[in-house]
Amino acid sequence: MAWTTLTKRAIGYLITKGNDVDIWIDDMNFLHTRPRGLWVPPTVVSGAGTSIAAFSYYPSAELVDAVLALAYMAFSVPADFTTLVKASIVVIPGGTGDLRRSVLTTYGANGQVYTTHTGVITVGVVAVVINQLFEIDITSTLASLAAGDYVGVEMARSSVDAADTVNATVHCLGLWIEYY
Repeated sequence: MAWTTLTKRAIGYLITKGNDVDIWIDDMNFLHTRPRGLWVPPTVVSGAGTSIAAFSYYPSAELVDAVLALAYMAFSVPADFTTLVKASIVVIPGGTGDLRRSVLTTYGANGQVYTTHTGVITVGVVAVVINQLFEIDITSTLASLAAGDYVGVEMARSSVDAADTVNATVHCLGLWIEYY
């Protein structure tokens, strides 16, 4: 008996022998197989004028214009991790244009070299719109991710390059990981 949403039960609904136990097991399986999420804020920045600050109601890494600005995030992969669904760095650009960015990841488990696995999104541009939340997909850089891994992520904004036409600060809010 597979279904895709929880069924609302009446107050005082009792689980009894028979089909009700099957329904309860089905409910628990459904809840267990829903994707989980992990939010990882940036903790360190590098580059002249960059900082960790508040933007509106969001703490963020302020990747200022006209410098090579870097934001760093790190996390450990939860023990209940089995499969990566999505990994995205979330930004709010202060201007409209092309954002020149690159991403590097390194990760490994206890007892391994910290660079056992690496991933790269080479330097390129993505079109962004002022004040609109934008997700930079980095799922491909975490292809070998496993429970217990320790992960380091570096996002670089190369606004010194003419290809970066945002001409304003880009606010890096953090990394969103969705997994089973």
